[in-house]
Amino acid sequence: MADFYRLAEERPAILGGQNVIRPLTRIPTDIHGEHVVVATENQGCWPWSIPWQLDGADTRFDG
Repeated sequence: MADFYRLAEERPAILGGQNVIRPLTRIPTDIHGEHVVVATENQGCWPWSIPWQLDGADTRFDG
């Protein structure tokens, strides 16, 4: 993920137009706090998320 976001800094268009990958500074968790929502479909029907724990060993996306 860190590598992807480093590329997006140079080419923001890879974050998408209709279906959007969220910028690193605006990645929320789901309502249960169990997944980090990385992308959303343009009509809000589905999120793309990654399992996540607040107290997990590696909770950073920035490398």
